[in-house]
Amino acid sequence: MQTKAQWGVAGMGVMGTSLSRNFAQKKIPLALYNRRIEGTEEEVALKKKQQFPELNQALAFEELKGFVAALALPRKILIMLPAGQPTTQFLEQLIPLLSEGDVVVDGGNAHFQETEARAKNLRTQGILFIGMGVSGGEEGALKGPSLMVGGDQKAYDIVQADLFKIAAKNKNEAPCCAYFGTGGAGHFVKMVHNGIEYAEMQLLAEMVALGKSSLSYEQLQKTLCRWNTTESKSYLLEITAALLEMVNVLPDTSSKS
Repeated sequence: MQTKAQWGVAGMGVMGTSLSRNFAQKKIPLALYNRRIEGTEEEVALKKKQQFPELNQALAFEELKGFVAALALPRKILIMLPAGQPTTQFLEQLIPLLSEGDVVVDGGNAHFQETEARAKNLRTQGILFIGMGVSGGEEGALKGPSLMVGGDQKAYDIVQADLFKIAAKNKNEAPCCAYFGTGGAGHFVKMVHNGIEYAEMQLLAEMVALGKSSLSYEQLQKTLCRWNTTESKSYLLEITAALLEMVNVLPDTSSKS
């Protein structure tokens, strides 16, 4: 009899695939699921399994019943789908297949109030629900994301050890994963995180727009690289500098008069 998977990941887009690879690299047995749409999404989970060596032991599905049946109890399912209606529709199909005590983790960018409502609704059905903010993008998901968890405390106790394994580690080697409270607390923290991030992006954009009136892209790039050696060091500074370096070497495609 085939060994049951310890986690299921539903949604094999960029983030779902990277997180799946992260789980697999930590030797956590997986079941992978992606819907099937003839002509556009066919055998997606199987193709991901074949593409990445670390996923070669994962179980691949495009049929939901088989995916759920492949998971050990209590089932732990991470949903990596677009927020809103796609996640709602998936949950409507998934929940009837689950058992009391199973854990569902929504890793998408859901609005915290939507997560609150889902947690309340699923609690009445005996399903443990977590809304989890995931930060770090594709590379972070693969190498170690920051995880902002909210929802049922019992659910967090069940998944904490595995989340600690896949999370980024700070300078003291502590996992960048924390429980912030019940309901939509995790997604609320992710919303605040995104607001800070977007404000920094706007500041960097305005700095470049103002700076290019008197500095070359090369000078701006060197300035950001210098800033990134100080206490202001950040991923956004790093990638903005990298983008400016690319702009500096690109051919001039402007029209000649």
